[in-house]
Amino acid sequence: RRRKETDHHHIMSATDTPDPIDIIHITIVEGRNLPAGDSNGFSDPYVIIEKAHLYKIPPTKRRKTEIIKKTLNPVWNEQFTLKFDWQLTKLVFTVMDWDAIGSNDYLGTVKIPIDTILNNEIDGWFPLKHKDTDQATSGEIHLQISVEITKIALLGREVPFSVKEPWFDLKMGWTSINKQQTDLDASLIVLDKDQNYIESITCDIKYAADQPIYHSGDLKSHLGKGVERIAFRPKEIHPKAYFFVAVLHCKSGKNLSCIKSAYMRISEEFPHRTHVFSRTSQMEPTTALVFGFLLRQNNLTDWRFHCIQRFVTGDSLQQIRAAIVA
Repeated sequence: RRRKETDHHHIMSATDTPDPIDIIHITIVEGRNLPAGDSNGFSDPYVIIEKAHLYKIPPTKRRKTEIIKKTLNPVWNEQFTLKFDWQLTKLVFTVMDWDAIGSNDYLGTVKIPIDTILNNEIDGWFPLKHKDTDQATSGEIHLQISVEITKIALLGREVPFSVKEPWFDLKMGWTSINKQQTDLDASLIVLDKDQNYIESITCDIKYAADQPIYHSGDLKSHLGKGVERIAFRPKEIHPKAYFFVAVLHCKSGKNLSCIKSAYMRISEEFPHRTHVFSRTSQMEPTTALVFGFLLRQNNLTDWRFHCIQRFVTGDSLQQIRAAIVA
C-alpha cells in the first residue's frame, strides 16, 4: 500500500486520508513438502486460523480451510476476512492432518506478528514450526495477507474521529521483555496552535476526576505489562489548547531497551468504541516514545490524531517537547 511521504521532524507534518474499513484479508494458497501424518505416506491437511491477543481473552471462533485428501502438497486457494481488533498481536496458522478415526494430527504452525503486515502486504512461503518450541518441522505454506484500516495509526497517518460522550480516554501501555517489572509514565504535553507550551499532564500531579484532563495516576506493571489512562472532557479543555502530544517515557536513568512493545489507544467506554490505535514493537534505547499528537477541532467533538512514533531522549518533558518541535 502506497502512502504519502511525510516529514516527521516537525510536529506539523503532512497527513494522509484513511482507508475505508478495518479488516484483514487472508488467502491460504497452498502447502508443500508437508509432514506425512498417515501410514500411507500422505496427509489429509487443513489449516486453522486463530488470532492471538495482547491479553488473554476468550478465543473467537476459529476459521479453517477445507481438507485436501492424500497429499503433501495441498492447494487450498481459500480466502478469509477477519476483523482487526486493538489487542491483536499475531495471526496463528496451524496445519493439521485430518483422521477419520481418532484425533487429528498436528503438523506445524506459522505465526505472523501483526506489526509486520500493517505497513506491508505479505505474499510468500512460511516454514512450519513447532507451536511451543519454534523449532522447524518440515514443510511450508504459502500465505497472502493484507490489511485495510481506518483506526490503526501508522507512521505518518492521520486518523480523524468524533466523540459522542462527555469523556474519552487515551491509554498508553507496554509489554516488557521477559516479564520484567518496568515502570513507565504516560504523559501529555499540551501546546497552543503556535506550539507554545500550556501544561503537562503527568502521573506525578494529582488531578481530580472533574478536571478537563484527568490522569489515572502512576500504575505499576504486572507480569511485564502496564497501562496508564488519561481522560479528556473536551468541552472544558483550555480554549487555547490545540496540540496534545502523547508521550510514553522512562524514569530518570533508564531507557526503553527493556520494552518489547508499546501501544496507544483512544476510545470511548459507553458505548465501547475504539477510535484510534497505534502500536510499535521496534523499540529503541531512548528515554521516550512520542506516539503522536491529537488536534482539537473548533466544534470540540471532532478530533484528529497524527502518528509520528518518534523516539527521543530527554530527562524531562520540557526536553522531550524541545526535541519534537525543533
